[in-house]
Amino acid sequence: MTQPGDAQVRAPSSSPPSVDEWHSLAASAVASTLGVDVSTGLSSATALMRLESVGPNEIGGVEPPSILRIAARQFTSALTILLVVAAAASGFLLGEWIDAAAISSILVLNATIGVVQELRAARAIAALESLTVPRAHVLRDGVEDEISGTDVVPGDLLLLDAGDRIPADSRLVWVGDLEMDESLLTGESFPVPKSIDAAPPEAGLGDRVGVVFGGTTVAGGRARAVVVATGSRSEAGKVAALTAEREPATPLQRELNVVGRRLAEISIAAAVLVIMMGLGRGVRFETMVLTGVALAVAVIPEGLPTVVAVTLSRGMERMARRNAIIRRLSAVEALGAANVICTDKTGTLTENRLTLRRIALADGEFDVPTTIDDTNRFAGDWRSPRLLEVIVGCNDAYRVDGGFRGDPLDVALLRGAEELGDDIELRRRSSKRLNERPFDSTRKLMDVLAQTPDGPVQLVKGAPEAVIRRCDTVATASGTSTLDTIGRERLDRTTERLAESGLRSLALAFVEQTSEEAGMADGGLTFLALVGLADRPRVGVRKSVEEARRAGIDVVMVTGDHKVTALAIGHAVGIVDHANEIMTGDRLRSIDQGQLDAEIGNYRAFARVDPADKPKIVRAWQRQGAVVAMTGDGVNDGPALRAADIGVAMGSGTDVAKDSAAVVLQDDNFSTIVAAVREGRRIFKNLRNVVHYLLSANASEVFTMIVGFALFGSLGEPLRATQLLWINLVSDGLPALALGFHDSKDDVMAERPGAGRDVLGRRNVTSLLVQSSVLGAAAVMAIVVGEFLLHQPWIVTQTMLFTTLVIAQLLHAFNMTSGSVANLWSRLGLAVAGSIAAHVLIVNLGITQSAFSIVSLGPVEWAWAVGLAIVGFVGARIAHRLAPQ
Repeated sequence: MTQPGDAQVRAPSSSPPSVDEWHSLAASAVASTLGVDVSTGLSSATALMRLESVGPNEIGGVEPPSILRIAARQFTSALTILLVVAAAASGFLLGEWIDAAAISSILVLNATIGVVQELRAARAIAALESLTVPRAHVLRDGVEDEISGTDVVPGDLLLLDAGDRIPADSRLVWVGDLEMDESLLTGESFPVPKSIDAAPPEAGLGDRVGVVFGGTTVAGGRARAVVVATGSRSEAGKVAALTAEREPATPLQRELNVVGRRLAEISIAAAVLVIMMGLGRGVRFETMVLTGVALAVAVIPEGLPTVVAVTLSRGMERMARRNAIIRRLSAVEALGAANVICTDKTGTLTENRLTLRRIALADGEFDVPTTIDDTNRFAGDWRSPRLLEVIVGCNDAYRVDGGFRGDPLDVALLRGAEELGDDIELRRRSSKRLNERPFDSTRKLMDVLAQTPDGPVQLVKGAPEAVIRRCDTVATASGTSTLDTIGRERLDRTTERLAESGLRSLALAFVEQTSEEAGMADGGLTFLALVGLADRPRVGVRKSVEEARRAGIDVVMVTGDHKVTALAIGHAVGIVDHANEIMTGDRLRSIDQGQLDAEIGNYRAFARVDPADKPKIVRAWQRQGAVVAMTGDGVNDGPALRAADIGVAMGSGTDVAKDSAAVVLQDDNFSTIVAAVREGRRIFKNLRNVVHYLLSANASEVFTMIVGFALFGSLGEPLRATQLLWINLVSDGLPALALGFHDSKDDVMAERPGAGRDVLGRRNVTSLLVQSSVLGAAAVMAIVVGEFLLHQPWIVTQTMLFTTLVIAQLLHAFNMTSGSVANLWSRLGLAVAGSIAAHVLIVNLGITQSAFSIVSLGPVEWAWAVGLAIVGFVGARIAHRLAPQ
């Protein structure tokens, strides 16, 4: 036990010095640098001056953007700006105020969704602020005091006891068998022993033995520590800063931005070209300007944002039924694009609780829970009652609310005893604790003198090396025998093997005493067993990892735990086969970005990493073109969850993790991620089909206008402005929505991740142009038929062209589905039928005939229009099927 008073002082200062590597300084140097006497603490006057200098111990402090500013950011994407222009043009230039109002309502809806998404970052930081404990025990003016955690300042001397939460990062100056629960910050499963020793400057968080971090908990022991960093300067504060970074655009958002920019270029070019062609044919300037603007508006798929929002919303409902709660719409399609899953270990792949996994006797061992044969063998072994006596009797954990509370190792041992069928309460009632010596860092063991039904027995539990060297005999199946050198070496090898398996081992021993007044023996013990404890993998994780890999998804483990533990868990769940597939945090921090990018694909796991390292790993994968999903449940996962394309938090995780994530798994089941990926792929495939449909349909209007003017411009304009707007409205409406809801029968998990995601790639553009040309050509043929075959007036010919293009575009929606043409009673069939019926209505109603400058068609004209539309539909279907997929 290290004594206080070893660290001395210099004169106190109102402003503490700025030091980044407190963990590398000796305890005495820290106290001296901060001007604190560890026997009396800071004076109240100095503490007040420092509070005024550095501010309260609160995370955050950055003024969040106003809602208006957040709302303004929602109108910066290319497609959104294009829709704003389209709304203005529809209203002010074309006088189509209903169309303008519809586009404006779409913009408002999408902006509202975006504002809600960005406000989530503030909630994540608020959750981090809650990590600062409301009260702190300090020594000031030589007197113990309890103060608000927000009033803690650098130099304050903390008095720590079991169960306390640390208010701020602090350098230990005295410890009494201190162990910390750092799982929320570093991912370390086991309680971490602490000392006042300094660590190398480059040491990661998990290796800074002389520092305790804000937000972590004292698992056992006592300590005194000098506060070195508060608020945003603490490690939790740094996590908050990383968490506040804006999330990257999802694959769909990136694609839609590209689509928006391309459409802006195409719409302007098409409008200018058509205007020039019309003027060259002698059409009035005012008429051609209106037609050009209408064509530019028609090119833009106004319904696309709404279809995307509604489709993703329905995907949210479907995923919720599979226990995946979607917190952000874009997460739905991003899951489908994921080809790398970076998963935390503690609480995600594992249960985040220590469990008794193995019992190694001198002449055999078995796993816990046991098989029926092992259970029978254990129950019939004379050593089993004594072993359970040590597990239960030499244990300070206690039952509360149906579970156990206490040191995590003690709790794990009691749970193990229950799994082995022991009645813990009965055993404790049947024995009496006479004397005890608690665990300390010098002896490295705990022992209890208990009065049992068989008489007084000293029960011993501790580090294997400490217990084994105090043993003279060993318990075997046939009795006790001398523990010789060979036997000790065998036990040492067993201890090493348990450690290599990722198990933390404890040795159990006993010695029978002659009376209740007998003293506690420090030797002459009988060795009973080695017990191995570990954080157990979740049920079903290995199967889910295998399914993810079959779907072309790389699963990578990222943990703050030790490499040996990462290897054991990684091997158990099927992520890691060999130790050389694991990169450590030290190695990660020693290489530059270029080297990390070059090597990232060689590693299946990363161990001993800090919270700041996790986003580096995510971004390295992203720079390789990967779409990364990151799973986690702790404070240490928050920054990486936001850096990833899709953050997935466990439902039982911290508020920081859940508020930083876009998806929360209610059942904490890793396999739910795979089901969510399947749904995400189905949704993206539907949205890709929607985009293809809308772009090819709208492009067919451009083709019709350009070719129509080029060949028959002297007869009149092929389509009027109002007709173009109607075509856009009817094709961007119900059929596009039905395509978004389509239930594909394809095995989407058999496809390569991200297949077909380059919506405007060269192959896709070529296919779209061919399909739109076929549809447009069918419409232009209506001019040939009406004008030269049927010899109809131009208004009849124009109505035929108008009708042919509408029906051809609507039928073209069926080309976006796989297999045979959809059933008429499907969503898509009903949407197409309803839209055609609406068009038939406007062609035959007098009021709409006047509005759209059209006339009723006779049976012959209808037959030609429908026939040409079917020809266009079939030709576009052939082009779609022949296009490379």
